[in-house]
Amino acid sequence: MRGIFASCQMRSFVARNIYQDGDTTLIEFAMTLDGKVLTGVHLVEWRGNKMRALRAYLDV
Repeated sequence: MRGIFASCQMRSFVARNIYQDGDTTLIEFAMTLDGKVLTGVHLVEWRGNKMRALRAYLDV
């Protein structure tokens, strides 16, 4: 994962919306890497107060 972002000089991340239902959280985001804006969602599954799984989907 580090290698994906290591070559980027400028990075930013903005959570646009956050939704939660039970043990699942959905985060809509906009991420900027060297001036290119990527949008997508993170889907997070929780077990108690620990993250069990994280999946990321990008609009391309």
